[in-house]
Amino acid sequence: MVGVEVLQAVPATRLSPDDPWVRWAVDSLRHTTGKEPAVLPNLGGTLPNDAFADVLGLPTVWIPHSHPSCSNTPSTNTCWGR
Repeated sequence: MVGVEVLQAVPATRLSPDDPWVRWAVDSLRHTTGKEPAVLPNLGGTLPNDAFADVLGLPTVWIPHSHPSCSNTPSTNTCWGR
């Protein structure tokens, strides 16, 4: 059996899709690209977003360089439905 010791963890964060900043970002991306952006309200704990969202109480909107059919795996990005 292998033991695992968690030394540090970063909690996930969430911003409501109805937040005014989300609507502003979606409208801006739609206007710029001519495409409908995909909105994912939850951000996993892999980025230290809690420092902004929870500690400072700031709404945060992350704009990834990907699309909804891509999932990140430990060694690569795997995209489905291209």
